[in-house]
Amino acid sequence: MLDSLPAPLLRALRLKTKQQELLLRVSALALVYVLAFAVCVLTAPFFAANTTLVAYAFGREIWDSGAGLVAAALIAVCPGYISRSVAGSYDNEGVAIFALLLTFYLFVRAVNTGSLAWSLAAAFGYFYMVSAWGGYVFIINLLPLYVLVLLVTGR
Repeated sequence: MLDSLPAPLLRALRLKTKQQELLLRVSALALVYVLAFAVCVLTAPFFAANTTLVAYAFGREIWDSGAGLVAAALIAVCPGYISRSVAGSYDNEGVAIFALLLTFYLFVRAVNTGSLAWSLAAAFGYFYMVSAWGGYVFIINLLPLYVLVLLVTGR
């Protein structure tokens, strides 16, 4: 690992003994291990916590604050979601369900407000969902169908 470091950096570190070189290698490996642990283990719980916030905002947008609290509580205790978002579950479902709810929230917010900014945010949310989840095909068919219903009903 130290062989790949540039010569000026090695001179700046002033490694004089093999013990110092070994300490630097062990420290670098420990840092990589800690970062890998944080990414692999804590990604799903981080997105699960954020999913409850998005579920609250989604419920509040559709109905009111009470509905938002119920939606957040239900997603927080849903066994199917808990099993996909526990610490150490290094799969994409924890991130994908967050992206799905975020896309729905941004889409409904854009439809309700009619704002171009919210529409752009919904488009970016949609892109994020497509990038994060392989099951996006189902949603690709659902949202245009909803837009067609809105057009037919004149909304």
